[in-house]
Amino acid sequence: MAKEIIRNISPETIPFHPNTFVVDRFKLISVISALNILRNSYKSDNFLEVLSEFKRPFLLILDDLGKQKMTEWASETLFEIINYRYNWNKPTIYTSNASLPDLLPEMGGGIVSRIKGSCQVIEIKGKDYRLNA
Repeated sequence: MAKEIIRNISPETIPFHPNTFVVDRFKLISVISALNILRNSYKSDNFLEVLSEFKRPFLLILDDLGKQKMTEWASETLFEIINYRYNWNKPTIYTSNASLPDLLPEMGGGIVSRIKGSCQVIEIKGKDYRLNA
């Protein structure tokens, strides 16, 4: 779903990372991949530089929110990204198989309230096409 959103924004997708697409000022990445990239950036001592890659784009699309394991580090890191984008009114699209109330216990009120305060929820119902393939 998220890949279709970004393909409709611009037909020219440029691979940036196996699980990331960057189109000019847009970035699409799964939350799990984003957290893995950020976690691995500690090894090369460039965490803040990599973190800015999620703050800087005009539009960020975070795919599969809620699939990640919510450790304290993951919670703080996601909050840093989401809060920055919220404070600077940067458009962010979140995709998830869970509703905001379902995300609340795992992700906490700080993250969920900023998502709710900056987004319009669009519920898409249907069968998982991957299960029928």
